[in-house]
Amino acid sequence: MRKQLIKRMLVIVGVSMMAFPFLRLKYGESQTQKRIEEVEERTENKKIQKSAENMRESGEENNEEENRENVTEKADKQGMGIGIIKIEKIGLQYPVVEGAGQEELCFAVGHVDGTAGIGEKGNCVLAGHRGSRYGAFFRRIGELREGDEIRLMDGEGVWYRYMVSEKFVVRADEVWVLEQDGEEKVTLISCENGGRERVVVVGRKNGIDNE
Repeated sequence: MRKQLIKRMLVIVGVSMMAFPFLRLKYGESQTQKRIEEVEERTENKKIQKSAENMRESGEENNEEENRENVTEKADKQGMGIGIIKIEKIGLQYPVVEGAGQEELCFAVGHVDGTAGIGEKGNCVLAGHRGSRYGAFFRRIGELREGDEIRLMDGEGVWYRYMVSEKFVVRADEVWVLEQDGEEKVTLISCENGGRERVVVVGRKNGIDNE
């Protein structure tokens, strides 16, 4: 009886150990999806706010629009994500959040402080893990080639298209890739060779559309 109990316990422990990485990945996916939905909700709230402002300017103000505007203001204070990145070629879709620290990159792609915002003139730099326990993130950006498309949505719901123009690897201390040169582009950065280097993908702005 005791041997059977021990065997059962060992089986349970073994199954639990095998299931843990899967469950952790599913948790990461749920957290990522939650942040995408937050970005989409925030974007929708901003559209409602803009519509309400237009109505007030035309003298058509009402309480419903005022209430929706308050929801938007609350969302802004909560510090939700600032956009979404999509790269169809490698099946990538993640929320973009402000900041690129360890906490920010846990479930999202991070916008590096001091660089241009999504769709703005300048170098918009986004950092992401090269895959982690919580998701794939930038694991496959090495597969991108010149001419591939990167799409970014800003906080207003506008989608910007960028065309990959170059890909290269730099040392971890080569921060010149963050420099602002006035060109409208996006730079994707992730770790390479155990963190000693960085893989960099640069895309030039190629247009604007709505999804």
